[in-house]
Amino acid sequence: MLRPPRSGDEHATVREDLQAVISSIDERIAVLTRQRGRVATLLERVTTEGRLSRLPASIDKMYAALLERPLPPETVQAMTRERDLLELVCYHGALPEDVVALVDALSAHHLDDLCGLWEECHRINATADGISKAAGVTVTLTLLAFDFGACAMFVGALTGSRGAATGAASALAAAAYLISSLAPVVPELHSIRWLSPFSWALGNDQLAQGATVGEILALLGLGAAVAVATIPAFHRLDVH
Repeated sequence: MLRPPRSGDEHATVREDLQAVISSIDERIAVLTRQRGRVATLLERVTTEGRLSRLPASIDKMYAALLERPLPPETVQAMTRERDLLELVCYHGALPEDVVALVDALSAHHLDDLCGLWEECHRINATADGISKAAGVTVTLTLLAFDFGACAMFVGALTGSRGAATGAASALAAAAYLISSLAPVVPELHSIRWLSPFSWALGNDQLAQGATVGEILALLGLGAAVAVATIPAFHRLDVH
């Protein structure tokens, strides 16, 4: 049961607590008022336009007509992303009237042209993506050759024998290739697959997924380390 405050300090404390409760209620009312305003806006839009989207009806119909056509899945996905982005833009402001008027004037023939343009853009993007992945694999293969060449140079500097250098590099390349290629089917090799430079260059489906920066740096670092280690070996080698 509440009792009257017994002192001035206690009276001030009670007053501050009640004021804090009122402030909290006011904040909650403000939040609910904003939420109610948003819901009321959506209700008005549904009542007047029959839909929630702020996208102009003509543009909405254009995308619906485009997406009904027999298009590749990648093109459909790209069109859907563009439509969603355009709708998001509409929530921040209306589209220029010229854009809406231009879409209103589109005919079925124009829609065919738009579909062809979309497919061409997707083909160009896919080609560019394939070229970039092929370029990445070219880099990793070049670095792989550099690594084994550095190994051959290192062994040759140590032994002074061309045969030893060629044989050691060939043996290392064969062993690395076998580890990388057999690791998926031999459990004992799977745990050491990461030791193979072939795995860094080709073993992770780089042609389809693309080479990573880590793989390129690993190949570059290995070759650079072996090349640096070759320098003192050359100094000890009597080439005269």
